[in-house]
Amino acid sequence: MRSSRLITLVRFLIVTIAAGLCLAAMTSAANAAPLQQSTQPVAIAIYDQVNIRTGPSTTYPVSGVLLYGESCPVVGRDTATGWWMLRCPVGRRAGVS
Repeated sequence: MRSSRLITLVRFLIVTIAAGLCLAAMTSAANAAPLQQSTQPVAIAIYDQVNIRTGPSTTYPVSGVLLYGESCPVVGRDTATGWWMLRCPVGRRAGVS
């Protein structure tokens, strides 16, 4: 009988300690500083050979291509056409739809 009470007490202590450790971990994570976010969005090519153009429509000439996985910072959006304006390698501004 005494052995049964001792086992129950040990189980209770193990559960209590585990719960306390989980609570401490959750509190620590909640109080941690948030990850720093980029202030500028980035466009990432999800297709290969994405044409980038000198302006915001297909009437502008192609000024280069983005390969699959390449990225450029987004610097704006043309409100008339909805095309995204990017700052591509070598500081060039380009349009992409």
